[in-house]
Amino acid sequence: MRGWAILLVLMVHCLAFESGGSKVLMVVNEFARAGWLGVDLFFVLSGYLITSILISTREHSGYFVNFYARRALRIFPAYYLYLILAFALLPYAVSGVDGDVLRGWALSSALYLQNIHMLVLGSGTPWRGLDHLWSLAIEEHFYLFWPVVVALLPARRLAHACLTLIGLAWMVKVALLLFHDWPLAGYVFMPARMDALAAGGLIACLVQRDRPPRSSSAVFLGCAALAMLAVLALSNGGLRLSGGLNIALITSAAAVLFAAGLYLIVTRDFRPWWLHNRALTTLGRYSYGMYLIHIAVIEFFQVPVLGAFKAVLGYNLASLLSGLATILLTLALAALSYHLFEVRFLKLKRHFSSMDRA
Repeated sequence: MRGWAILLVLMVHCLAFESGGSKVLMVVNEFARAGWLGVDLFFVLSGYLITSILISTREHSGYFVNFYARRALRIFPAYYLYLILAFALLPYAVSGVDGDVLRGWALSSALYLQNIHMLVLGSGTPWRGLDHLWSLAIEEHFYLFWPVVVALLPARRLAHACLTLIGLAWMVKVALLLFHDWPLAGYVFMPARMDALAAGGLIACLVQRDRPPRSSSAVFLGCAALAMLAVLALSNGGLRLSGGLNIALITSAAAVLFAAGLYLIVTRDFRPWWLHNRALTTLGRYSYGMYLIHIAVIEFFQVPVLGAFKAVLGYNLASLLSGLATILLTLALAALSYHLFEVRFLKLKRHFSSMDRA
């Protein structure tokens, strides 16, 4: 599922075609533009995996130390390497990037507060290759309080806490719609996005019960969410990342759909070929690194390649080939980062024993 999540994200950023009146290309374009939902799938998966880990280890000694140390060893090395390279090289490598403005984002990025920075300014970062890191900040903010909640609450009350967080997230979305004039505010602010993380956490609570709820409930909720997404897509010409109300409804429906699907997969051992094969496993393994660097690869590789070949091959063919090459290059660079750099830190996780699957 991680493999599909990163494919969705890469699709929305790497693939675009000129329809020229072709209905087929129009549909392909709209499908690609809906790939931003891959972030919501990542959130649901993260909520599920992290909550599962915390539930299974909360009786262990060193519960907090082990969790935070292992998360830091998995996440920080690649993240801070990316930030160091970006802030050191961008003023020289990219024309139009103001070094002083860029440095103003250094502290918030280092502290995983860039989403708050974006919320306050009502705009994105000075360079596209930093914009997407808001989602990592949301996960880090979730990690700050969720282990405490899991440690304090028994399983049944923990499920209620997940439902409460989902309700609070919807309340925050409504408040932002009413009182904040930046449409994307509800997209980058953790309290407004914790419904997807809490939905994943709820699945982790339910599947560990002696008698999990019937699958029919998940099927009903999943179909209802899918229907809502279909209505929103038809009424807006696609699942577009525009308009505060549209974003709020789509992200809420996506959280329900992905959580329902995840529940069916883990309770029914549902493993069709499109969810369980070596290619997807490989993409899932390197998905974190791919997510980190893919915008930079697009900016430094795909954009100039597309510009050089679109006159010769035509825009659509040049876009397709450069997009596929960008995905492969992103995978290769992420694999190199993982095996030559990140794995050195991952080996240190053995000093912090825990049942970590994330």
